[in-house]
Amino acid sequence: EIPEEFIKDGKATKPFLHGVIHFDPADLKTLQVLFASPTNDQLLTNPVSSPDGAKSIYSVGKVGPSGEFEPTQLVVAPLGKPASEGTLLVAKGVFEPSWSPNGKDVIYARRDGPARPIFKIDVESGAETKLTHDEGEYGYPVLSPQTL
Repeated sequence: EIPEEFIKDGKATKPFLHGVIHFDPADLKTLQVLFASPTNDQLLTNPVSSPDGAKSIYSVGKVGPSGEFEPTQLVVAPLGKPASEGTLLVAKGVFEPSWSPNGKDVIYARRDGPARPIFKIDVESGAETKLTHDEGEYGYPVLSPQTL
C-alpha cells in the first residue's frame, strides 16, 4: 500500500531521487531509510559496511552540471543510523572508499591537483596518509585481506 504523502492527483510519486536504505534480508518488512534526497543537490554513494558490521562509510556529494557525481566529503556513521548522525572523516571529495580488513582505516582515492592518488585515514584519529606519490589516476583501492 502506498502512503498518502506519496500520492498526488491520484498518482503515486517518487518520494526521492537518491536514497540509502538499510534492511535485513531475512526481514524485508523492516526497511529503514537512512538518507533520502528529492534533488541532485545532495547524494550519497559507495556505502560500505565495516568488517565488523558496526559502521558504514559514505561518499557525500552532488550531481554536477556534466551529470557526473562530484564528491565533497567522506562520512562514517553507525550501521543502521541516518548518515546525518555520522562523523565527517574527510572534508574533500573522496572516490570509491573501502575499509581495511581490520576496520581501523578507510582507503580511498581523491583529487589532489592533476592526479587522483590513494590515501588512507585512521577512523579513530583522523590521521590521513598519502599512499601513492605519482601523477596516477587511481580508483577503487582495496587492501589485501592479509594487510593489517
